[in-house]
Amino acid sequence: MSKPHKSHCACQRKSGCQAERSKLRTAERLVNPLALFCILSGCIFWLTMLNRATESAKPSLGFTPQEIDILARLAADRQRTAM
Repeated sequence: MSKPHKSHCACQRKSGCQAERSKLRTAERLVNPLALFCILSGCIFWLTMLNRATESAKPSLGFTPQEIDILARLAADRQRTAM
């Protein structure tokens, strides 16, 4: 797995989940997004530690085949729009 670019990570941390837009004012509205953010942060941390331990690890170690396919499509779309 390759290391992500710092500019992409900063963008995702700042506005990737659009947390500011959700306008969560009550505890009931906070529960689901907070649970999702906790799960996502745990996965990101795990993948970061995995990458530090073995930089030549196969993507299947951290992702399912379906997730790998989705990420490959997203990367291809991003490359096309960047041109």
